[in-house]
Amino acid sequence: WILTIVNDEWITYKISSYWLAKYGKGDYAISHHHITASYAFIYFIRSPIGSSPLVFSTSDTIIEPEEGKLIIFPGNLFHHVPKNECDGRIVFSGNIIPDMDSL
Repeated sequence: WILTIVNDEWITYKISSYWLAKYGKGDYAISHHHITASYAFIYFIRSPIGSSPLVFSTSDTIIEPEEGKLIIFPGNLFHHVPKNECDGRIVFSGNIIPDMDSL
């Protein structure tokens, strides 16, 4: 269902890689990008009270965690996760690239 959001009449995309990330108290992610991907995504699976937001580093845009929320963004955007204040923050993340076999 993630791909139905980004696919259009000109380009079909595929998920090239994906992973689960579980954050405990004090865990964080440094500012980084997924520049080889057209898009990256984060799906919030579990967001207990004290869960850190997703922050787009250059604009300081803060996306508050909410279970069931999906965020899709260009892969070249720098983003990070500040120090987490709880145990059990879980996200499903991945990268999306054009499906060259569909061209």
